[in-house]
Amino acid sequence: MCVELLYTKVVSGRNRGYNTEKEHSMKRVIRSLRDGLPLFKALASETRIAILDLLMKEGPMRMTAIAESLKITGGAITSHVKLLNEAGLLQIEQRGGKHGIQKVCSASVPNITLDVRESKA
Repeated sequence: MCVELLYTKVVSGRNRGYNTEKEHSMKRVIRSLRDGLPLFKALASETRIAILDLLMKEGPMRMTAIAESLKITGGAITSHVKLLNEAGLLQIEQRGGKHGIQKVCSASVPNITLDVRESKA
């Protein structure tokens, strides 16, 4: 069995004063379901899906803002974000803020296509 994931990321930026969007695609092939466990585990929680959904709609957000928006604790958001980051679905950036270092999260995989096929041995 082979699970093929097509990651598509839209990157916004500025080019000579104009806002631009570019689409970058990256393909990752998972050769067995076991190799895909981090991804499947990350997607197996309604809370983690809600986090990704929120980040895809709103863009990068501080972890505390995500927790407030979804009405979950700081401890809960930390464990959910860790799993999403390990699965490659979310990026964490540390930024300096008024009150110290803040962790800002962004969805790194807005579109995922799964194509499950049986391989012929």
